[in-house]
Amino acid sequence: MIQKLALVEKIGLDYQERRILIVNCLVSYEDEDFGSQNIMNIVLDTWDKEKQKRVGTAEGMSFLIDLLDFFGVNNLTEVKNQYVYVLVDEDKSWYDNAQGIEHLTTNPNKQCGIKKMMFKDYFSSWEE
Repeated sequence: MIQKLALVEKIGLDYQERRILIVNCLVSYEDEDFGSQNIMNIVLDTWDKEKQKRVGTAEGMSFLIDLLDFFGVNNLTEVKNQYVYVLVDEDKSWYDNAQGIEHLTTNPNKQCGIKKMMFKDYFSSWEE
């Protein structure tokens, strides 16, 4: 994995027109050649055939809880302007290839219990 230094510009939940719950995280890379990128766009719910509607998943809830813990915040709006490493697979194109996020250093003023999050660890359907 390659680490790319990035600044979180915006992170939050979207409930799109098709009623799909998604977490998005827009970052700007410190290397000007890379610009900005949405590194998550992760679906947190699924279609329930029996109920005939979308329902939340345990994977999605676990991801959200750990995301809050990773950033050491109580609310995703508090994440703006934090720096992270975006982890990308060196064998693939860098764009659309965010595999996870990692802390730069441990900030003693924040209680961040999770130092690195690999997205595929949360979602069994994650494509490699």
